[in-house]
Amino acid sequence: MPHNFGYMFNRILYDDYVLDELEKHSKKYENISDRELIYEIEKVQKEVPNEVKLHHMKNLEALSQMNTFSQQSSSDNLPYLKNLIKVDENVPSSSRLSRSQYVSGSSLLLWFLLVVALYRKPFGRRGFGRKKYY
Repeated sequence: MPHNFGYMFNRILYDDYVLDELEKHSKKYENISDRELIYEIEKVQKEVPNEVKLHHMKNLEALSQMNTFSQQSSSDNLPYLKNLIKVDENVPSSSRLSRSQYVSGSSLLLWFLLVVALYRKPFGRRGFGRKKYY
């Protein structure tokens, strides 16, 4: 994979278990197409609580405001990703979000997929598609 996700995810914030999980996700999803990436985001988000999805959206917004993108076009994906994530307004939200909810299982996978999608070229533009290698 041309990106080194080990450096993208701050080692100060994540313990070895989380970094190992991110590495597994990186290997599993490294060659998926854009369409498959979006499908995975749509599928995984159904397993993630509303509070976590809202937290992910806030973090994506913070990333975009920190000028962490190598190209301005990377931040063009943010509005699309925000619309892709569905939050159920009818479900009451708890006021507290535990660390284990945020950095485990499908929540961590959703965060990983969102960051991957954010750092790809803008959706629908030439050169965005990736070939699937089998």
